[in-house]
Amino acid sequence: MSLRHLFSRSSFRRQFTISFIQPRLQPTFLAASLLLSRSYGVSTRTLPRDEAIKPLGREVEFIDASGLFQGLKPLDYILANFDRERYHLVCLNPHVAPEPVRCRLFSKEQLEEDEKAAYWAKKEKKQSNKDPTKVVKKVEISWATAPGDLEHKLKRINEFLQRGNRVEVILGVKKGMAKQPLGKMVDLVEQVRTEAEKSGKEWKVAEGVIGVQYLVYLEGKRLKKTAEETKPIERVTREERRAMKELAATIAIEEREVTMEGREM
Repeated sequence: MSLRHLFSRSSFRRQFTISFIQPRLQPTFLAASLLLSRSYGVSTRTLPRDEAIKPLGREVEFIDASGLFQGLKPLDYILANFDRERYHLVCLNPHVAPEPVRCRLFSKEQLEEDEKAAYWAKKEKKQSNKDPTKVVKKVEISWATAPGDLEHKLKRINEFLQRGNRVEVILGVKKGMAKQPLGKMVDLVEQVRTEAEKSGKEWKVAEGVIGVQYLVYLEGKRLKKTAEETKPIERVTREERRAMKELAATIAIEEREVTMEGREM
């Protein structure tokens, strides 16, 4: 049997490609490219997981939990050798079957975070098409929040208000938070209100209890149109339009005569 005939067989060609090319690929490059399939806004919930991958093939291209490419591995071996309490095996490209599909090990915590990010990205995209005054943003602030974190959150509140959004500021207790003096918590509420006045105002009476959970309802100030913007548009009458055309025609004739005189000279 000739080498050309042997290489033409699909099974041999696939095995040759896997054994020859894959070891020469940089694992970090592969991991980086594969992580693109998990970008925020793309849900992994619909991708096959664990035993649901079995109909796609007996062997898979495996990426471990740290993102390193491990080559072609038996699916049953992978399923039998990872902690089911902590991880899921997710098929990243089920559409390529019956060719070897690519699977990666993800922690359940990581998948949950990605699902939340995908949900909020989808919601944000849907809200961006709406009237900004009808979009409600929520900002949570702990009673014991650090000054740097507070500054960042106040900046975000002002950004939302400048867009014209409504903002619900939720001041509350975080798990493991040390008890704070009442005076400090009252000052925090006043600081939020003072900063918010730069770009917005309260549109609804605050609810809750300071020291437990307290909600402040804000909305962006609607910008008033300037006198120039509210000035009615002056319409050009038919007579004025006709006079403008006649003037343009006269100017064109004079320019043509000047050009002809220049050529004669």
